[in-house]
Amino acid sequence: MRTGEIALIARARGVSTRLLSRETLETLAETNDLPGLARGLSRLGGAIDPVGEPADIFVIERAIGRTANRHLRTLYRFQERRRGVLDVFAALQDRRSLRAILRGAAQGASPETRLEGVMPTPLLPQRA
Repeated sequence: MRTGEIALIARARGVSTRLLSRETLETLAETNDLPGLARGLSRLGGAIDPVGEPADIFVIERAIGRTANRHLRTLYRFQERRRGVLDVFAALQDRRSLRAILRGAAQGASPETRLEGVMPTPLLPQRA
């Protein structure tokens, strides 16, 4: 195993300590309404980016997406320039994002709507 891979694995384990536990996810899943879910997410502090107001499903989705992007950027910084396991993940994510963007364009959705739920990667950043 290369030194870069060891560093990436160590960083991934560090990031995993900041993820929500199964118990927390199950508690959030039992929430009966959207405002309750937003309040529950807000009580998690730094574990998830701030949801904001008014808390609709799209605001919550963006907060979760920002949190995932923050964790992925941390991992990407620790991957060496050579191809690795994160490149496979990024390629699959790029494919998913491009399909969603094209599907939205074919349906006549606005550019902002097409970008909802799209996760940026090093080869396909949000600005692109």
